[in-house]
Amino acid sequence: MIPADIEENLYYIELFTKKQIRNPLVGNHVSLLKGHGYDFWDHKKYQHGDDTRKIDWNATARMGYTLIKNTHEEKDIDIFVAADLSNSMNFVTGVHSKRELLLYITAVLAYSALSDHMRIGFLGFTDEVVIEIPPKKGRAHLWTMLNQVWDFKPPRHKETLVLPALGKLRQRLSRMSIVFLISDFFLK
Repeated sequence: MIPADIEENLYYIELFTKKQIRNPLVGNHVSLLKGHGYDFWDHKKYQHGDDTRKIDWNATARMGYTLIKNTHEEKDIDIFVAADLSNSMNFVTGVHSKRELLLYITAVLAYSALSDHMRIGFLGFTDEVVIEIPPKKGRAHLWTMLNQVWDFKPPRHKETLVLPALGKLRQRLSRMSIVFLISDFFLK
């Protein structure tokens, strides 16, 4: 269970993040470039009235007739936080431990994703993957994730190995995702 003082800070992070997202200077993430997307889907023959900016000149030169590039947008993006949960993250200097800072950073990323209607997942690792939370939307999912991160206690001998976590992520990611890797990179 997250201590009351840390939970209060998480509520402040939530309020601050919502305020920054609603700021009129931030914008609504609309690209200046017109079009449907950059991800190539397939070609089709040019027909009168098609947008000439979509002509694929390389394919046209190879085939001998004019081809149009069809693209699609990737609208749903997942956010994954891959975090080091080894014993080195329990180190305390000054006011906060590395573990508290990890929780705060995860909360900022999660609240930002939540406000943009993105799904957020979590992968905690030591020398192996120890926590794997699939991406979902919603505030309840976010708090469940934060509680699991806080409640995890690594055994004494666990060290940090990043490669097994990255391998697991590579297997799990099936759609466009943004991955945040959080660690002190204190490797033994």
